[in-house]
Amino acid sequence: MPISTIPSNAAEYITSLLYDVFPQLTVTDNVLQTSLNNINPILHPTPTLLNMGLIDREDSFLFYLEGITPRIAEIIEQLDLERMEIGKVLKIEMKSTLNWLQIFYGVSANNIYETVQENKAYKKIKSPGTLDSRFLLEDIPMGLVPMIEIGELSGVPVPKMRSITRLAEMVCGEKIWDYARTLNTLGIQNLKDIRI
Repeated sequence: MPISTIPSNAAEYITSLLYDVFPQLTVTDNVLQTSLNNINPILHPTPTLLNMGLIDREDSFLFYLEGITPRIAEIIEQLDLERMEIGKVLKIEMKSTLNWLQIFYGVSANNIYETVQENKAYKKIKSPGTLDSRFLLEDIPMGLVPMIEIGELSGVPVPKMRSITRLAEMVCGEKIWDYARTLNTLGIQNLKDIRI
């Protein structure tokens, strides 16, 4: 599992402190690498939003197995392509969401839908009980918003990420950008600042 720190030269020390509990930690170049490789903002918001009727009615369902249909999985893959393109432009070593799922869970399948369906760890995970869940109120402002801003600053179009964020704002009745981890709140003004 990748780990990075601010400042980046503290990563080895922090990893050594955590080694007994988390021996799987490996040091990466910088926090941008770990942040862009975080698949939660890619994997959670879309099925939450596209199953909002069920969640709003408090109709429980299996979040991954029933909530990620073949078409929803295709949208997740489109978001992931945008994420991967950001990493490519910034010359950051990236893994696709499909690849991360295969690594984390040892499932070998052709696409996200099949991987989710074959993942034993997902068999009993229920949907959030409310739309005011971390899948929207954390994964978007703390994960997807920084990806959007880093992508746009890098010249990478991210219309799918923007669409999911706009829909979340309408659903949650909140201005996600108001408390998001933006480039401004991170003190990043240009691409040079991103290279932490």
